[in-house]
Amino acid sequence: MKHQRHLAGIKSGIIIFMFVFLISGILVMAAQNYQLLQIGVEDGQIVAYMEGDADVSEIDCQIGMIPCEEVNVTTMADAPFPFHTIVLIDNSLSITRENKEKAIELLKTYMQQKSENEYVSIAIFGENIDFLIEKSNDAQALQDAIDSISQNNQDTYLTDILYNLLDTLDAGEYTRFFVLSDGVDNKAIGITKEELTEKLKINSHPIYTLGHVYGSNEAELENMFSLSRATGGKEFLLDEAQDLEEIISQLGNTQGLMCVSAVIPKEISDGSSKNILFTMKSNAGEYEVKGQIDLPFSLLEATPEPTLAPTPEPTQEPSPAPEITPEPAAIPVADSGSDGGGMLLLLILLLLIAAVVVFIFKGKKGKKKEVAVLGVPEEPHLQQNQKQVQMPDPEMTVMLDRRYLLVLKDIKDSGRIFRYPMDDKVVIGRNTDKVNIAIDYNLTVSGQHCEIYVRHNRFYIRDLNSSNKTFVNGIEIHTETEITSGCMIRVGEVEFSVEMLPI
Repeated sequence: MKHQRHLAGIKSGIIIFMFVFLISGILVMAAQNYQLLQIGVEDGQIVAYMEGDADVSEIDCQIGMIPCEEVNVTTMADAPFPFHTIVLIDNSLSITRENKEKAIELLKTYMQQKSENEYVSIAIFGENIDFLIEKSNDAQALQDAIDSISQNNQDTYLTDILYNLLDTLDAGEYTRFFVLSDGVDNKAIGITKEELTEKLKINSHPIYTLGHVYGSNEAELENMFSLSRATGGKEFLLDEAQDLEEIISQLGNTQGLMCVSAVIPKEISDGSSKNILFTMKSNAGEYEVKGQIDLPFSLLEATPEPTLAPTPEPTQEPSPAPEITPEPAAIPVADSGSDGGGMLLLLILLLLIAAVVVFIFKGKKGKKKEVAVLGVPEEPHLQQNQKQVQMPDPEMTVMLDRRYLLVLKDIKDSGRIFRYPMDDKVVIGRNTDKVNIAIDYNLTVSGQHCEIYVRHNRFYIRDLNSSNKTFVNGIEIHTETEITSGCMIRVGEVEFSVEMLPI
């Protein structure tokens, strides 16, 4: 009996030990946890924002199988950097008066307590978006913007709004969203939740959601809250919120935020989408953070055109100059009076006669008889003052040895012609601050819709995850597609003819 009780005690001890060990392991892992919030590319560098333990001794960054160089980290706790919060407010009639008052109180209190390095934009949205104030650090101006919000009887389409806003953001600046709405409801011909989620995998920004109950909107609320879980944000239900200070505290807690930058190796800057791995090293061990990134294009430098040596202008061929025969050494002549002088004159005369004979012989020898060789055309004779031009080797002449001008002509509006030199990639879209060719007169064009670039001496076009896609000669493109002069490209509802003109 005692033996059985002893075994039972041992088993209980083992179970307690395993439980404590498991809990300790969970706590250690929680302390090492890092959450990737935003990642993008700016000026040839990966710029990633993540949240976690800021006590990091070293960070390694790897894209695919290639390690990055010059990896640096800046923490919000040690060196606060500016960041941007975009508040999106669904101002439809779905929100009750009680919930509206809660939301207004929460937002106004947050604007009073926010950090000095946080800039806020406030917008209302339905089917379209209307910014009441943009990127302001003035707490009073932000509260005034909140007071100006009025409710309208309208439908709201959060997926379309978020999808298009992602194209306008600065990749190098930490930007997050705070959304107040009754959920995600897809537009019949708009962006679906699945399309938005897919885009957020590449162009991720944390989305904090504050939902409220309206009728039977459980599914719409769940769709909206899932955006927070997918992007590292947080979700709150306004109806159940008793302590608004707790929500404000979570929104304002950015001390664990850090910015990691790393130089992208040029050999992998090929425009592809690749996985990225950050290894965080601290005293507690190592922790891995994984993500995905769209790499930029790095165009090959054009081979410089070889410099041809100038060919002198030919003139009339002069008569061959007589060959100068070196004068023979003087033969000493004994001085013998007048006879010696006569001998000297005779010798000079003989030398002159020999020089004339040599001159005549050389002249005849220099004249070659012209012979026509079968199958080999005679070289054309240059006219007087005509310059002879040396032709370059065809293999040395490539497309990038000269500049080209991209010309886009609107098919429906002949007065709209856009020209831009192809020195680098040419971005086309509606956002005038982010593109090279701004198509700002049609709302079906995305902020950054597509780009045209040169690679391996050919011209290509690539869609930039636009809402209404890019078409070449009537066919939707899903990857980089080669184009030439005479092609037709369509961005949204706007169609252009393409010309590449050498300049």
